[in-house]
Amino acid sequence: MSSTQFHHQRGVSLIETLVALFILALGITAALSLLGYVSGITAGTKNRIIATNLAREGIEAVRNIRDSNWLFYGEGGARDHWNDGWEGDENPGAKREYKLVLQADLNQQFSYRLVEILLPAPNPPLPDEEARVYLRSGIVGLPETAPVYTQAEGEGEPSIYSRRLIISYPTETDAGGAGNNIVNVDSIVTWYERGIAKKIELSTKLSDWWQRSDHS
Repeated sequence: MSSTQFHHQRGVSLIETLVALFILALGITAALSLLGYVSGITAGTKNRIIATNLAREGIEAVRNIRDSNWLFYGEGGARDHWNDGWEGDENPGAKREYKLVLQADLNQQFSYRLVEILLPAPNPPLPDEEARVYLRSGIVGLPETAPVYTQAEGEGEPSIYSRRLIISYPTETDAGGAGNNIVNVDSIVTWYERGIAKKIELSTKLSDWWQRSDHS
């Protein structure tokens, strides 16, 4: 083989190697980009599922407080105490905002308690620290592997979520009309994902219907 042929083949081999490395680099870059994209979607989906469950928990907690009042006060006092736990102005249109605290008694029976939030929610992009949700573990009566979300400040690690429960009494223009035996409950969970504000909002109406023939 002549020296010219050898140098030519070596040059071709070098070019082929560089092309192969370039194609390989493109493939790796595309794969990493796709992995990052899929990971972002997966994390976003997870965040949304948790936020939805937190919003749902807020609705169910208010319902649980109402039901517990019925059972505790019984037929004789349920009418006057069905909404104990979110005491306040019962005039049509009146509303208050709360956060939800998980508490346990001496027998390790768990219950929900509403704590009023006095400061309004800040405008984005400021996080809603007044309504921050914390992830707490090591609760007596619960497995170590079962951390729970609570809004008791300082109890646990701060999560990315904030939650406000807005309880209001309907006005005449609302569906069902005015009345102090019906409340609107809005459970709003907010968080930030890659610098973008996200929100889940669930709403329902709760009434003092137990052993009542009408809503008057």
